[in-house]
Amino acid sequence: MKSRIKYFCYSGIKLYFHLRTWLPLWRWLNRKRLLPFSVGSADKKLNSLLATEGIAITHADKLGIKIDWAYLEHLKSRPGVANSKSFLTYFYPGTPVIDLNDPFMKLALHPRILAIVNAYMGMQASWYYFTLNRTHVWKDTPTLSQRWHRDPEDRKLLKMFIYLNDVNEESGPFIYVKKSPRGMKYGRLFPQKPPVGYYPLDGEVEKHIASQGILACTGRKGTIIFADTTGLHKGGHATNKERIMLTIGYRSGASPTPNRIISPTSHEWPLIPSHVSQFTKRLFKYYKGWSSDFGNIYKDH
Repeated sequence: MKSRIKYFCYSGIKLYFHLRTWLPLWRWLNRKRLLPFSVGSADKKLNSLLATEGIAITHADKLGIKIDWAYLEHLKSRPGVANSKSFLTYFYPGTPVIDLNDPFMKLALHPRILAIVNAYMGMQASWYYFTLNRTHVWKDTPTLSQRWHRDPEDRKLLKMFIYLNDVNEESGPFIYVKKSPRGMKYGRLFPQKPPVGYYPLDGEVEKHIASQGILACTGRKGTIIFADTTGLHKGGHATNKERIMLTIGYRSGASPTPNRIISPTSHEWPLIPSHVSQFTKRLFKYYKGWSSDFGNIYKDH
């Protein structure tokens, strides 16, 4: 009897999260943010690529963004932060407190970057994710985010990846299926299962996508990748050389999952924070706990 009750509760929570990604409701929840945003002529090509393929690549020099390489060396000299992904070492805690005096965190609010993000999102986006990590050489079978997957946080989101060293095929480059976000050619292939993403079985993506539809993003240090990671992607399987990468994530205010950064309270916050009610947070907590209880029956990823 207890299992049946838990099953119905689990199904109800799953429906709740599914409805929050339903376009009419998603737009209504974001109604105060939905404003037209434009980018300068120099960045129109980037936003055109994002709108048609879900990914665009440029370089910090082209965007006029200065990277504090001396501060990176300072971070590298500190002890790393361990996490559940044994192939990664983090330079910041898993849920860092935002410090706008930090040169890497400050990049998240660079006006040119925000113009690109908001134009793609079609609204004033929320900054919800920040991590800077070192990818270690991993000789074992790809695991976790090294496998194909879709991110779960929203029906549409944008992440900015900045390579802080030269990245080649042996460094675990970010790899992306072009045209795989919702509404694009491959948007229905292995779709999200709110409030989680999706991890297809190994080899399944390659059965449906020709090699020319898969982009391996190699590049010199300072390379910037904008990608909607609700699309199919993977990375970090460094086979012979480490990778150092900064990741900053943006999403709508309608996302039902908690932020992965902590907003400071000592000054006015420059972006509208993504609000998640205590009710939704509790449902998400129950969903995660019950999902693992049900084992392989509801194993989404």
